[in-house]
Amino acid sequence: MTKALRYSCLALALTLGLGSPLAAAASTKEAKLIKRATRLMEQHKYSQAVLPLIDANTAAEGRSPEALDLLARCYLEFANFPAAIAAAHALVGVTEGSDRQAAAYELLGTAWFQSSLAAASEESQQAILVESLLFGNMQSVGHQRYMDRALQLYQLPRGELLEPARLAFEKAIELRGTNSLHLRYQLAETLTSLERFDEAAAVLEELFALAGDSDLSRGPRELQCYLKVTMDLQGQTAGLADDALVRPDVVRVKKMRPGKEAMIRSVGGVEFLVAVVDERGTATCIRPLRGRPLGITDLAIKSLQGSKIEPARLNGTPVAAGYHVIMTTLGSS
Repeated sequence: MTKALRYSCLALALTLGLGSPLAAAASTKEAKLIKRATRLMEQHKYSQAVLPLIDANTAAEGRSPEALDLLARCYLEFANFPAAIAAAHALVGVTEGSDRQAAAYELLGTAWFQSSLAAASEESQQAILVESLLFGNMQSVGHQRYMDRALQLYQLPRGELLEPARLAFEKAIELRGTNSLHLRYQLAETLTSLERFDEAAAVLEELFALAGDSDLSRGPRELQCYLKVTMDLQGQTAGLADDALVRPDVVRVKKMRPGKEAMIRSVGGVEFLVAVVDERGTATCIRPLRGRPLGITDLAIKSLQGSKIEPARLNGTPVAAGYHVIMTTLGSS
């Protein structure tokens, strides 16, 4: 495992020790706890599922792939990215040499990538911290301890969070071979965030070649559209002053209204969208960078599609450009 995937800030306090083979009693306890946590996750009660999963991993002496996988996914759902990285990192360790390790690296890459969203700006950091505290019931694990860890991570330069994501996705692709279309898309997305646009475009070309006539999700096509506009705009601004291209600091969009189920379950949070805004102020090529449950991501996309946005201007002339938009909903709040 590379050094970049072993950042010291990921140790946290998950008590993920290594131990001896499981006894039958421990295996039974582990299975019951995982079953209980799975039911809670199906009800979108992710913060409540965390404790039985930690107990299940403890019953397995720190070596339960099932518990670690679900634990990382729970933490991702309510934006506790430091803990998600720690759980995914432990999962990579316990799956070493097995056919499950590619999925473990994919989960680790996802945790690193999503943590980088919080580090993108002060506004995104605040939105993620609010989501974690509101939906993650952080009082139960220690509010100040969580805040210290989160701020330590999110105040790192964004590239230092994206680079481990890139390495993890590349390792997952290496392990999975040609059966890795979604992984290649995630790698291309990460390279785009690192502003390595030529490399991202090359990875997408590999993806399309491997996919052939098979159906692809809209994500790769939307990313290809974004890359074309971004790279064209780079060519237009080459040699110009830094202030030649101006984007609005604030994007006004239609208010999101969560659906009935999201309201009842108090599910919400932060969605990060990337889009191309054309010269007329219309958002196209929209893609989510995170994905929220119960239709919240679809709602965010529709809200952005129905909004009129101030376009970027190059020397005063409206031009198509890439935009990053943070949209929030607080469920029943």
